[in-house]
Amino acid sequence: MQPSLAAIVQRMDAAAADKDVVAVWLKIEDPAVGRGKIFELRGAIARLRKAGKPVYAELTTAEGGQYLLAGACDQIVMPPSGMLIVAGVRAEVTFFKGLLDKLGFAVRRPANGQVQGRRRAVDAQRNEQAATTELRCTGRRRLRRPHSHHRRPIAA
Repeated sequence: MQPSLAAIVQRMDAAAADKDVVAVWLKIEDPAVGRGKIFELRGAIARLRKAGKPVYAELTTAEGGQYLLAGACDQIVMPPSGMLIVAGVRAEVTFFKGLLDKLGFAVRRPANGQVQGRRRAVDAQRNEQAATTELRCTGRRRLRRPHSHHRRPIAA
């Protein structure tokens, strides 16, 4: 049976107040807790450290939550065969040029340097408007409605 979060925090606070406790060793296995509980445990670890007790975290395999909890400790101990899985930042870029070409649209952009130079206020405003990307129908391909004899009734 797993101890409750309140019992763990209470035990850590008792260790912080106990003069016989020199250090604390936490074996972090797989806490099935959310971020709120992790931050509550981090607060208890901070109180232990403030009381002058070094806190050591033992990890065998760690993901985001375990590493976040262990990061509050003075030192993290992990065997060479252990795994640390930290999710990174991911970006995904979508390119629409092929789709726009198939639909008959073209992207018009001004060439570099068109907006620069000695322009009057009116010309500057025109260049600013031209600098925005415009989509225009080129007319190369038109989407046609199907003829009435191609329509199929939808079965209910």
